[in-house]
Amino acid sequence: MAVICLTLNPLGNDVMATHMNSWCTQDGKTHIPVPYSYQTIDNSEGSSASGSIQQGADLLDQMITDNITGNTVYVFAHSKGCQVIGRWFLKYGAGSGHSTNDLKFVTSGNPVN
Repeated sequence: MAVICLTLNPLGNDVMATHMNSWCTQDGKTHIPVPYSYQTIDNSEGSSASGSIQQGADLLDQMITDNITGNTVYVFAHSKGCQVIGRWFLKYGAGSGHSTNDLKFVTSGNPVN
């Protein structure tokens, strides 16, 4: 079983590979950035997702699905990336069928809360 780290960058910064002391790039883990438009300024409150946040949630769902079979997937996010995770939970989370043994989320600096 491999450990896959999907990362969601904050607004305007490509920093997640080194976030949390580079945990996602150490000890044989596979680091895969979610390629959403993190440099776009937009707002997302509640259930009305803006363009790049919705795009990120859709890409995240596909990347989780593509990588979870036989692996443990960690999703790391900071700031705007946390908004993407929040949108993923609203749109896909309850119906995803993924076990908490296989899918884990680490968030920091969520601007919505």
